[in-house]
Amino acid sequence: MAAEDHLGGEPAPAAARSRGRISARSTDRLWRWFFCGPVLVGASIFFGLPVFLAVILSLFQWPTSGGERFIGLRNFGELLAPSDSQTWIAIRNTVSFGASNVILVIAVGLLLATWINTRPRGWRVIRVIFFIPVLTPLVADSLVWSAIYNPGTGLLAGIWGALGGSTNINVTASAATALASVVVMSVWHNVGYNVLLFSAALEAVPTSVLDAAKVDGADGLRKFLRMTLPMISPTVFFAGVLSVIGSLQVFARVFIL
Repeated sequence: MAAEDHLGGEPAPAAARSRGRISARSTDRLWRWFFCGPVLVGASIFFGLPVFLAVILSLFQWPTSGGERFIGLRNFGELLAPSDSQTWIAIRNTVSFGASNVILVIAVGLLLATWINTRPRGWRVIRVIFFIPVLTPLVADSLVWSAIYNPGTGLLAGIWGALGGSTNINVTASAATALASVVVMSVWHNVGYNVLLFSAALEAVPTSVLDAAKVDGADGLRKFLRMTLPMISPTVFFAGVLSVIGSLQVFARVFIL
């Protein structure tokens, strides 16, 4: 009988193990859908559906009075027409602001985090101070900076007047300085978050690797560029993605200023 079982098919224990593996895979698949299903449904309802409806609505003309009229891609053609200079000016300003903001937020945040990683006196308090602007409401920040930039009575006008310049300086109304004033305010508000991210990443870098590089003769800058920066590059990439998203969503700061 044992021989017939052996010759007639696969052994019973092997067949049981195979069925067990299939059952385990099916159970794992069901659990994945169980946990991911609510997230997918919520994302479809609150993100996918609005985007789909926005695309549909963009194909119609909706006058103030009267019914809608299907016009196809005419709205996009008028928006991107070369004769509509305001659209291209807005795109250029957005790209300029985004590039400046992303570069400065990452560079300044990395420099401050590197300095804090040297453990100066009160470094924990310093890190909290840098993070405080991130916690403050955006409207409140914008109002404070609007008061700082206020011509005649603002802090910037007072400093400029003390240096011999005119106190009637209005950086937000000048085409040469308006973009820079928004970038400075944005960097002040967002750099603390990157300082916190980079500080955590720098603390996770193994000291043995840095000590080995120092023994091999690497100086501070070379050690940072060749050893430290590649090891924290995932965090830098993550901070860059968040900074790009935040730069493209800016509106309240510019509107309030």
